[in-house]
Amino acid sequence: MKLSEKQTKILEILRINPFASQQEIADQIKLSRPATANIISQLVEQGYILGKAYVLNSEINEQIVCLGAANIDYKLTIKNKAIMNTSNPCDSKHSLGGVIRNVAENLARLNFGVSLMTLLGQDENGKLLLNESKALMDLKHTEIITNAITGQYTAVLEKNGNLVIGLANMNIFDKMDDKWIKRH
Repeated sequence: MKLSEKQTKILEILRINPFASQQEIADQIKLSRPATANIISQLVEQGYILGKAYVLNSEINEQIVCLGAANIDYKLTIKNKAIMNTSNPCDSKHSLGGVIRNVAENLARLNFGVSLMTLLGQDENGKLLLNESKALMDLKHTEIITNAITGQYTAVLEKNGNLVIGLANMNIFDKMDDKWIKRH
């Protein structure tokens, strides 16, 4: 069953604060408290809320399981013409990446239930991906591998945006074999 905009907003509020009062929720969604109570009752009847503190039933909606890479993308843009075999001044940016992680994020932002099934290293990049993703998607199928490096992709670009070289450290995903998939 498709949820209304108000129902979706109430569930978002309760995911963040399951102890929110009906008045607090009503104030946030700009409805009266009785109207908010009515919507909450509907969500309870439909099985989206299991009880007080508003315990959400995360199993009611089927989740889209996104299986694949989650990594950090680095983009290095050379300031002048690329000169091989020497240092080249550049500007750098990084972002969360991995095609599947990006797909999962976009689906989550469209209010689909999403579970990300991937591998992360027990390093700073793994922590960053975990912390940034946990608010948007279910990570129960994401595994942290000790002594592994989280996937990294580095693109070295010319000033005009053309790729000089792309470097992919995706070794961690070699562990994502049939046995690993079946385990999760």
